[in-house]
Amino acid sequence: MTKIEYVEDALTEFLSHCLFGDPEIDWQDHTILNSLHHSIDLNQALTQKQSRLLLKILSKYKNFSNDKLDLEEVLINPKWKNNFRKLDLTKTVLVEKDSSGVLWIVVKLPYELSKEFDKCLDIDSSRLNVYWDAERKVRKLKFHSFNIMVIDDFARKHNFIIDDSFVEAVNQVEEIWQQYENISRCSEIIDGSVRLLNAPVEVENYFAEHQQTTSFENIFLAKTMGYPLLLKNNASNIVEKIASQRENHFWIKENNPFFDVYKKVGGYCAVIIDRNTKDVIRWLENFVQDADSNAVSRHDIRVCFRESKDSGIPLNDWIRHNNLGGKIESGKIFIFKHKPAKWIFSNNIDVKIVVTNSFTPPSDPTTRMWLEWHPCVLFASDIEPTEMRNKRIVNL
Repeated sequence: MTKIEYVEDALTEFLSHCLFGDPEIDWQDHTILNSLHHSIDLNQALTQKQSRLLLKILSKYKNFSNDKLDLEEVLINPKWKNNFRKLDLTKTVLVEKDSSGVLWIVVKLPYELSKEFDKCLDIDSSRLNVYWDAERKVRKLKFHSFNIMVIDDFARKHNFIIDDSFVEAVNQVEEIWQQYENISRCSEIIDGSVRLLNAPVEVENYFAEHQQTTSFENIFLAKTMGYPLLLKNNASNIVEKIASQRENHFWIKENNPFFDVYKKVGGYCAVIIDRNTKDVIRWLENFVQDADSNAVSRHDIRVCFRESKDSGIPLNDWIRHNNLGGKIESGKIFIFKHKPAKWIFSNNIDVKIVVTNSFTPPSDPTTRMWLEWHPCVLFASDIEPTEMRNKRIVNL
């Protein structure tokens, strides 16, 4: 039996036996051992955490023994060929400008903090604005795509080394915000109450007259009046996300976010099904099932279109069977196909939210104009919608 002195050599020998199925090991263990062996093969030192994991897995199979390999001896007093790699736990943040004049927030942080950092900044929905510099081992975030105040709070909470360039940028942003509050039309929440900033008296009076009981309803009302919510931290819910934007087009990939907003802000909503929807009944079934799962009553929903009797489509029977064709007066969520009915305008129904599964601009001029200018339009589609007349679409 060959004497094995180092753990690295034991791993190599063990894996060579595994190739012939002796011993048989769990696939998870095989994947990890191959990865560690690959690092060793490239002369990359292991971390102490990796070394402990390697010993733990090998110990799991220490009873494996034959005339060529005995793991137990090397595990009793493990020796390593190379020193352990020390992790870089540096935490720094700075601001720099590249050769093209683009401003970047440059962040260096340990791997253990990366998930918390990503969640704090909602990195997943802004992936195109983040760049990994492999040579410097830092993240570079486009300056104007992220809330620098949130990054500042995160950096101070986790004791980052904060460069003077970052401090200066934070101070400039705070100064801009102070000026912004003095001149821009926006809203804010103070002690649970919503108030408008820089609004004329008649607008203040209208807002006071139409205020509701919850802050969700009131920040949404202010946004539809052209007074988006002023946030100094990330939005904590979807209504804040919508209310804090000056844009009126939003992309959701499923119906659930719509029902979340609907439950929080109430009021009337209009749903426009794209004329190219292949299976309208299936789409309606999914919609009402999502309503059920979000505890939204089907009594709020009205399907406001029908198919001709000779179409061969059993839509009318389906609507009747699901009790979705009641009186308009008692409905809250009105569903149309391709375009809204004229009565929704002639009756002056105050539609708070328009939802559509279309991802291209509609051909009907009335629908297109309504979607373009309504204060809150949700594009519910797994395909990213096309912008209308350069109106930016916010990914919720």
